[in-house]
Amino acid sequence: MVSCDIPAARKICGHVSALVSCHRCQKKANYENHQHNFAGMGDMEDWFVASDSNEHLQNALGWRWYNSDASRKRFVKQTGVRWSELLRLPYFDPIRFTIIDPMHCMVEIISFGINTFRQKFIIVIT
Repeated sequence: MVSCDIPAARKICGHVSALVSCHRCQKKANYENHQHNFAGMGDMEDWFVASDSNEHLQNALGWRWYNSDASRKRFVKQTGVRWSELLRLPYFDPIRFTIIDPMHCMVEIISFGINTFRQKFIIVIT
């Protein structure tokens, strides 16, 4: 099992950014007005179509075949998958074994809020 915050989980398990796609289902973000957008989920039957671990592994193996950074970037844009050394483990499932640690995420959000407040408060005082 991998339990960490979202950016670390993406890097460790070979998924792309959470802004681009979900690691558990096949939902992909649209890119509109220079922002990633997960809108368009009107039909509930399309919400949670699970990603396939075997397809993830095959795409990750495909990523390894490319030699240049540019070709790997193109491949990641098409598939949403990179290679991870954890994929060498025959029992590891990057879809089911990735757990997002809620406490870690909450601490990051709270510290971001405190730092933002501090910056605004210091600017007001000076």
